[in-house]
Order: sequence, then structure tokens, then C-alpha cells
Amino acid sequence: TRIGAGFALVLTILTLLGAVAYRTTTSLIRNAQREKTSYQILGRLDELESALANAETGQRGYLITGQDIYLEPYNAALGEIDAIYESLNQLSANDAVVYERLDELEPLISARLARLQEGIRRRETGGFAAAQDFILTDQGRQLMEQLRDLIADIQLEEEAVLEARAERAQLSAQQTLYTIAVGIPASFVLLTLVGWA
Repeated sequence: TRIGAGFALVLTILTLLGAVAYRTTTSLIRNAQREKTSYQILGRLDELESALANAETGQRGYLITGQDIYLEPYNAALGEIDAIYESLNQLSANDAVVYERLDELEPLISARLARLQEGIRRRETGGFAAAQDFILTDQGRQLMEQLRDLIADIQLEEEAVLEARAERAQLSAQQTLYTIAVGIPASFVLLTLVGWA
């Protein structure tokens, strides 16, 4: 009976130790993945701002010169903006902070791209003077400032989320190490005492 009880105790201790180690390791992996997602979101936000600036640069080059070659950065940026926004939607599916703010970002992006397109149309139909009058309304610059401010706000919020995730990942790593460093020697001592008894 004592031998059977000893084996049962050994199995119980090993099961508990394995369960705790599994839980802490799984938590560590999950938190590390969330950290990676936060870094990807921050990178995509930088890319989005850069693509919007490229679209604006291409449009202005065309407004000044009237030559189609200057529209190449604009046309390239349009495809990039759509792809980056879609990527942000996918990455933020489990990130409520960014996911909700994307709803605010989308209409501003659409409005800015519409203004860029309108400027190009004015240049095509009315020449440089019409394009200049269009730019002097200052609406495009104001929209771009709103976009930059909103992107910066989202980045700050995501950086705060990233910091919290990094702390959780560090805590999970410490728990995993603690489980291994303390649990195994303690189990060894306990099992030795049981064997001696």
C-alpha cells in the first residue's frame, strides 16, 4: 500500500509540474506572438503614412509639371495604401485598440485620396492655374495633418499596448523559469523523502 501510494504521489507531482510548465510556456508563446503583432502593426502604420506622403508627392509633381511621369509614385502608392490598410485590418482583428481606430482612419484616407484625384482632374482640365487655385484652398494639407495626427495617436496607443504585452511576456518567462528552477528540485527532495520513508 505504501509503495502504491508512493508511486501515486510521484505521478501526481509530475502531472502537476508538467501542467504548470505547460501553462506558463503556452502563456509565454502567446504573449511573444502578441508582441510580434504589435511590432507589425506599428510597422504598417509607418508604411501607411509613407505611402500617403508618396501619393501626395507624385500628385504635386504632376500639378507643377503636367507630365504623366510624375504620377508614377502616386499610382504606386494607391495600391500600397489599399494593401497596407487591409493588412492592418487583419493584424488588428484581436487588437481592439487599433481595430476601432481604423474605422476613424478609413474615411480620412478616402477623403485625402479623393482630394488628390480631384487635383489631378483640375490640372488635366483647367491647366496649372486651376490646379494652383485648388491647392490654395488648403483642404488637402489639413486632411494630411489630420491623418498624421490620427496615425500618431494610434501608434502611441499601440506602443502602450506593446509595453503591457512585453511585461506580461517577461512575467510568463519568469514563471516558466521559476517552475523549472524550483519545481524540479523540490520534487526531487520530496520524492527522495517518500522513497526513504
